[in-house]
Amino acid sequence: MFEEKDIARYSRQLILPGIGPSGQDRISRARVLVIGAGGLGSPLLFYLTGSGIGTIGIIDPDTIHVSNLHRQMLYRTDQIGVPKVEAAVSNLSQLNPGVQFIPYFKKFDSENAEQLVSEYDIVVDCSDSIQTRYLIDQTCVELNKPMVFGAIHRHEGQFGLLNHKNGPTYRCFFPEQKGKIDTKNCSETGVLGPLCGLIASFQADLVIRYCIEDPTLPTNEIGLLSTRNYSLKTIHTDRNTHTYPTNTMKRIERHAFYKLDKSDAIIIDVREEDEEPIVDDYRRILIPLNEIPHRKNEIPQTGDVYVICASGRRSEGAIDYLESQGYTNLINVEGGTYGFIQEKTQNA
Repeated sequence: MFEEKDIARYSRQLILPGIGPSGQDRISRARVLVIGAGGLGSPLLFYLTGSGIGTIGIIDPDTIHVSNLHRQMLYRTDQIGVPKVEAAVSNLSQLNPGVQFIPYFKKFDSENAEQLVSEYDIVVDCSDSIQTRYLIDQTCVELNKPMVFGAIHRHEGQFGLLNHKNGPTYRCFFPEQKGKIDTKNCSETGVLGPLCGLIASFQADLVIRYCIEDPTLPTNEIGLLSTRNYSLKTIHTDRNTHTYPTNTMKRIERHAFYKLDKSDAIIIDVREEDEEPIVDDYRRILIPLNEIPHRKNEIPQTGDVYVICASGRRSEGAIDYLESQGYTNLINVEGGTYGFIQEKTQNA
């Protein structure tokens, strides 16, 4: 049963064929986990909140930067420096106070993946890391949870509902290529804000249709959108049998790295040469991510070697590649240089 205020809020949605009171009730009881509150997550969260999703979990380890604001319309200039999940909950609660939000100011990783995914009905991938996407895929398969994925690159985007009704998984469309470095994130290739909104809208549509148990939901295809020529294509595949590897990458969380005696530590920084923030608190060997394959001989294969970037994502990709080349001594610095600066500020 709905209160009068709810009927007024969702009136345009309630009159749609396939929704009605029963569909809106399913939406209000749904639990959705959104991984990433950036370019895709920002517009997606608006639509899920507006639709009345009952509980939305939001996980993201980053704070708001001025470079986010051209496409992440969920945030404001006066919120620069605030954790994205904190600002998201504050702003979205004003849009729809009837939605419960659960923020997780942390990275989605192998340590928390199973517990987080198990608590929700459906998972939405809004990350910008191929390694994170494979981990989401693996976890959803293990727990039999559907996954709505989205990805953007310059003027092109992809989206789809995966692992639903024995349909294909992410790896069915994109088999994992161990040893291949992924450098294609928006900080290096660029992204147009409206494309984020377009792909996020398709993702939100899939989530809502899943919640209302829409029988016409596609289960064996993904969409490919290009704003170059306004084309929308689909590709199809069937579910295949895959071996889903266990993520055994060594990690150190930002607080432990801050407290670490770094006087003799070997630290590989895979950011670009002029990338900020510049950290002078420890010695580092600068090897940008795209140079790793050609300069890997500069990295010792014995003793602990810490790999760092801005947030911990590119360093993860570097380690993934180097481990395929036989390295076993690499440790990913969670939170990256941003996390280190935050720890330094908190301990000042």
